[in-house]
Amino acid sequence: MIDVLSYPSPDWSNRPSRKATRKALDLNERGRVELDGGRLEEAERLFMQSVQTVPLIAMPWFNLGLVYKRQLRWPESAACNQRSVDLGANEQDPAFWNLGIAATALRDWQTARRAWSGYGIELEPGTGPIEMDFGPSPVRINPAGNAEVVWGRRIDPTRILIENIPLPGSGHRWRDIVLHDGEPKGQRSLGEHTFSVFDEILRWRASSIPTAECMVVAPTTAIQNLSERFQTEGWALEDWTSNLRMLCKTCSEGFPDSHAHGAFPSDAAGNHVGVAAPEQIATRLLDDWLSEVPGSTRTDLVPLED
Repeated sequence: MIDVLSYPSPDWSNRPSRKATRKALDLNERGRVELDGGRLEEAERLFMQSVQTVPLIAMPWFNLGLVYKRQLRWPESAACNQRSVDLGANEQDPAFWNLGIAATALRDWQTARRAWSGYGIELEPGTGPIEMDFGPSPVRINPAGNAEVVWGRRIDPTRILIENIPLPGSGHRWRDIVLHDGEPKGQRSLGEHTFSVFDEILRWRASSIPTAECMVVAPTTAIQNLSERFQTEGWALEDWTSNLRMLCKTCSEGFPDSHAHGAFPSDAAGNHVGVAAPEQIATRLLDDWLSEVPGSTRTDLVPLED
């Protein structure tokens, strides 16, 4: 095995033979078959053999970086994608994108900025973290498990600040920042616009804002007013019962309006809501609202664990 983190710079004076090039390309193709089948260890072995046979071909380095990305081995992924870039990547080359993902995971902002600029993305000047507004975006958290699509705001090409309150058991909170992949996996509509859904890679930064849940009995319009009160003070309340729907996997990874789906499970005790705010503030806002809405009730707040 080679050490991809300390592999020497390309030696362009040592041109490979045609036989060696064919062998390297064959190993790369065999590695792709293993990678597509999810057999990452065997894929890594074949890509390693390919770059050892001929170090001057970009694609095996890119594919090896893809293996490491799936394994969350960020230093190795960054090194392999950097090598792929060094071997002649053009603008829009996916090696730039995966280098940007790996560098962002490592919080290596100099490399991330260089990667995004190489891909063709215009960034605001700076040297530290990228904190821009690339607009709204849906992201699928926990894509390999209990998947849930939430909305957020993209703050750089591969990070989204979550603006929904994720469901209990998701391991996520309102205002988490998640690192996401660059391949679209479905679509969602917001107003007249359609946005691509991207899969979460990891929870990049956990929110410090506590999340709780409770049941609320009140008219839907009154619960909407309650949500607006939380928002006015800089916090969040989400009516999961009214706002969420359950999708099959096919529609979740495509467009959800292709056929009918069920609503979020209802409860005779009222509407299930999520609350993102310190307990004292959440209690005050809820109780002030209850005093103004005749017949409304709520259960106690139950804190949610990550």
